[in-house]
Amino acid sequence: MEESYKSVKAFATQSYTACGSDADWAEQTEHFVAAAAAASLAPEDQTGAKGNNAWKAAMQARMAKNCEMILNDEGGVANEAEKQYQMAQKYLGG
Repeated sequence: MEESYKSVKAFATQSYTACGSDADWAEQTEHFVAAAAAASLAPEDQTGAKGNNAWKAAMQARMAKNCEMILNDEGGVANEAEKQYQMAQKYLGG
Protein backbone atom coordinates (compact mmCIF):
# COMPACT_ATOMS: atom_id res chain seq x y z
CA MET A 1 0.00 0.00 0.00
CA GLU A 2 2.89 2.33 0.77
CA GLU A 3 4.37 1.84 -2.69
CA SER A 4 1.01 2.52 -4.31
CA TYR A 5 0.66 5.68 -2.23
CA LYS A 6 4.12 6.89 -3.25
CA SER A 7 3.40 6.18 -6.91
CA VAL A 8 0.05 7.99 -7.11
CA LYS A 9 1.30 10.84 -4.91
CA ALA A 10 4.26 11.36 -7.26
CA PHE A 11 1.97 11.36 -10.29
CA ALA A 12 -0.48 13.76 -8.63
CA THR A 13 2.38 16.10 -7.76
CA GLN A 14 3.86 15.89 -11.27
CA SER A 15 0.51 16.37 -12.99
CA TYR A 16 -0.52 19.29 -10.78
CA THR A 17 0.98 21.76 -13.24
CA ALA A 18 -1.46 20.56 -15.91
CA CYS A 19 -4.34 22.00 -13.93
CA GLY A 20 -5.36 25.30 -15.39
CA SER A 21 -2.58 25.56 -17.95
CA ASP A 22 -4.18 24.59 -21.27
CA ALA A 23 -7.47 23.22 -20.00
CA ASP A 24 -6.57 19.73 -21.16
CA TRP A 25 -9.49 18.04 -19.46
CA ALA A 26 -8.09 14.53 -19.91
CA GLU A 27 -4.86 15.47 -18.13
CA GLN A 28 -6.75 17.25 -15.39
CA THR A 29 -8.99 14.21 -14.91
CA GLU A 30 -5.87 12.04 -14.52
CA HIS A 31 -4.48 14.44 -11.94
CA PHE A 32 -7.64 14.44 -9.83
CA VAL A 33 -7.96 10.63 -9.97
CA ALA A 34 -4.36 10.33 -8.77
CA ALA A 35 -4.97 12.89 -6.02
CA ALA A 36 -8.06 10.95 -4.89
CA ALA A 37 -6.07 7.72 -4.82
CA ALA A 38 -3.27 9.40 -2.87
CA ALA A 39 -5.74 10.70 -0.30
CA SER A 40 -7.24 7.23 0.01
CA LEU A 41 -3.89 5.53 0.47
CA ALA A 42 -2.13 8.12 2.64
CA PRO A 43 -0.57 6.68 5.78
CA GLU A 44 -2.06 7.92 9.03
CA ASP A 45 1.05 9.96 9.83
CA GLN A 46 0.59 11.82 6.52
CA THR A 47 -3.03 12.86 6.97
CA GLY A 48 -2.25 16.32 8.36
CA ALA A 49 -4.43 18.48 10.54
CA LYS A 50 -6.54 20.04 7.79
CA GLY A 51 -9.24 17.42 7.42
CA ASN A 52 -9.76 13.76 6.85
CA ASN A 53 -8.65 11.77 3.86
CA ALA A 54 -12.08 10.37 3.01
CA TRP A 55 -13.34 13.91 2.46
CA LYS A 56 -10.22 14.81 0.44
CA ALA A 57 -10.63 11.72 -1.74
CA ALA A 58 -14.31 12.47 -2.34
CA MET A 59 -13.56 16.06 -3.37
CA GLN A 60 -10.78 14.99 -5.74
CA ALA A 61 -13.03 12.31 -7.26
CA ARG A 62 -15.74 14.91 -7.74
CA MET A 63 -13.28 17.20 -9.54
CA ALA A 64 -12.21 14.29 -11.76
CA LYS A 65 -15.84 13.61 -12.66
CA ASN A 66 -16.41 17.29 -13.48
CA CYS A 67 -13.38 17.31 -15.80
CA GLU A 68 -14.56 14.09 -17.44
CA MET A 69 -18.00 15.59 -18.02
CA ILE A 70 -16.46 18.67 -19.66
CA LEU A 71 -14.12 16.50 -21.75
CA ASN A 72 -17.02 14.41 -23.04
CA ASP A 73 -19.34 17.41 -23.42
CA GLU A 74 -21.85 15.81 -21.08
CA GLY A 75 -24.53 18.08 -19.76
CA GLY A 76 -26.16 15.50 -17.56
CA VAL A 77 -27.68 16.44 -14.26
CA ALA A 78 -25.87 13.64 -12.42
CA ASN A 79 -25.42 14.92 -8.90
CA GLU A 80 -22.06 13.48 -7.86
CA ALA A 81 -22.32 14.79 -4.32
CA GLU A 82 -25.61 12.98 -3.78
CA LYS A 83 -24.18 9.78 -5.28
CA GLN A 84 -21.21 9.97 -2.93
CA TYR A 85 -23.44 10.49 0.11
CA GLN A 86 -25.53 7.48 -0.93
CA MET A 87 -22.41 5.33 -1.32
CA ALA A 88 -21.12 6.42 2.08
CA GLN A 89 -24.46 5.74 3.72
CA LYS A 90 -24.62 2.28 2.13
CA TYR A 91 -21.07 1.56 3.26
CA LEU A 92 -21.87 2.64 6.81
CA GLY A 93 -24.89 0.36 6.81
CA GLY A 94 -27.59 2.99 6.81
